[in-house]
Amino acid sequence: MADDVLRAASLRKIANSRLSPRIIIRIVALSAICIATVSAVFGVQPGLWQPAAIAIATTLLWATGALPEDQTALIFFSAASLSGTGSPDVVFSGFTTGALWLVFGGLVIGAAVRRTGLDRAIAVPVIARVKGTYTQAVLAITLLSLILSFLVPSSMTRVILMTPVVLAICDALGMPAGRGRHGLVVTAVLMNYYFGTGILPANVPNMALVGSLEKNLHVHLQYASYFLTYFPALSLLKAAIAVVLVSFAYRTPIVPIPRDTAKAVVDPPGRNFVALVLAVALALWITDFAHGISPAWIALTVAIIFMFPGIDIVPVSQFSALVNMRPLFFVAGILGLGNFIAVSGLGSAAAVHLASLVGLSADGSLREAALLTGIASAMGLLATHGGMAALLPSLAQDLARLSGLPIDIVVGTIVMGYSMLLLPYQVPPTVVGFQMANVPHRAAAVSVLWIGLVTSLVAVPSQFLWWRLIGFH
Repeated sequence: MADDVLRAASLRKIANSRLSPRIIIRIVALSAICIATVSAVFGVQPGLWQPAAIAIATTLLWATGALPEDQTALIFFSAASLSGTGSPDVVFSGFTTGALWLVFGGLVIGAAVRRTGLDRAIAVPVIARVKGTYTQAVLAITLLSLILSFLVPSSMTRVILMTPVVLAICDALGMPAGRGRHGLVVTAVLMNYYFGTGILPANVPNMALVGSLEKNLHVHLQYASYFLTYFPALSLLKAAIAVVLVSFAYRTPIVPIPRDTAKAVVDPPGRNFVALVLAVALALWITDFAHGISPAWIALTVAIIFMFPGIDIVPVSQFSALVNMRPLFFVAGILGLGNFIAVSGLGSAAAVHLASLVGLSADGSLREAALLTGIASAMGLLATHGGMAALLPSLAQDLARLSGLPIDIVVGTIVMGYSMLLLPYQVPPTVVGFQMANVPHRAAAVSVLWIGLVTSLVAVPSQFLWWRLIGFH
């Protein structure tokens, strides 16, 4: 009898696994990738459908979490290379960018901060001002994110610095793994992106837009005018709405912290040294406009110092246990996919098709601006935000002609498009932050999606109204 019960339970488990949406998505996506790859290998006439199948299937796997992000990246590398639809310098371009080494440096920095207890030391002043309510914890993390967004010109760096501190705050407030801890991590990840959207050097999509505009249209964005145009609605308003949403949806009772908590923090060896090195790095990040050194190389240099024999803040012998290298493959895959979509012509074809599909009428109305914002948002789901911000300026003149809108408004719709963060994979720092905090993919995706939808439904119309108030055209 017991054997029959176990056998029936096993059969039910197998049946359920076969019918699960994740398995179905996995089969469909991998089948599409295999068909596109095999057809190219066996000499089928190359066409746009092959890179489209690989790109869409890869995006689907990342969006749904049907496979781990790093495994999906490896599948993309293999399929794009075998099919010949992308040259190696395009497919693997993510490994040659500063963004990848910024992630590597950040992961080592995060390990050093955790290992020396610097995260808890930074968290103590924040905790001392949290008077026992979840909303105050959310507001404290939001304020820290706002300050860092002005100081550190990289959302990846900010997320990597903030995540260990947020986890230390959660531990000190007595929050076990679950809804409350999840909400504070969501706050840190989203706030660093929302604030960065309105501060020109603070996000990769912003800088991709700047570079593409200068290359394709000879348009130069200025810090102050960009800040005035986009920060109030797309950053400040979205952050305020998100504070309310997180405080309501994830509120959890917290344990009041005794006043002598700061005295209880142990000063482990090396913590002061780590703090000093990070203070110098922060000063260099803040003043990058003066010296021109990329934040990636600063982070990499700091990582080398922490791993150097004799210093051993992050000992090489313990490296694999302290530093999770899997996010590197995901970041390289995301960056490679963006280049793959652009170089293959898939991005341009998709944007033109979307413009034709929505029926732009060239009358320069608010409707046309809203449709262009929707096109930008859709392209952000396909090519990620960084890829979309780099691609669409090359089509800006055509989109301006089709919509009857001036170039400035068309560029503004691109900014609004990448301000709408709907799924984690669209921005690598989001995925890296959730992975560092061990937030399950499904929970992270659901949180980013519903908060992104609600904040965008308010912020985008408000942005149009703000344009009218300041006379932007």
